[in-house]
Amino acid sequence: MSAIVLTGDELADMIRRLTASDGWMTVKEAAAWARVARATVADWISRGKLPSYAPGGGKRLVRRSDVDRLIRRSHVLPGECTVHDEALAKGRAALAAKRAAAKAAESEGRGWDGDEAVAAEA
Repeated sequence: MSAIVLTGDELADMIRRLTASDGWMTVKEAAAWARVARATVADWISRGKLPSYAPGGGKRLVRRSDVDRLIRRSHVLPGECTVHDEALAKGRAALAAKRAAAKAAESEGRGWDGDEAVAAEA
C-alpha cells in the first residue's frame, strides 16, 4: 500500500474543497463558530467529544453539524463561559484587585505584604 503525497497547494485545495462541501471547518473556524477558544475545540477533539479528520499538514477538520450537536448536548450556548473560563476570570479579577490594593498602599506610603497593606516602618 503506498501513501498519497500532496504538495502544499494540493493540500490547501483539498481542505478548501472539504470545508466548502460538507460543512467542514478548521479548528479556528469551529472555535469562532462556537464562540470558544481554539484550545477548547482541541480539548473536545482530544477527549473524543468532537470527531475530527486530519488531512495532513497539521490541520484538523471538524463538521459544523458535529460542533452544533456537541453544543446542544452539553447545553452550552455559543459564547457562554465554561467552568474553566469562569475560574480564569475569577483569578484574573483577584489578581487585579491585589495589584490595585498594592498600588494604593504604595501611593499612601504604606508597605504591602502580598495580602494586606501594612504600616511602613520609618
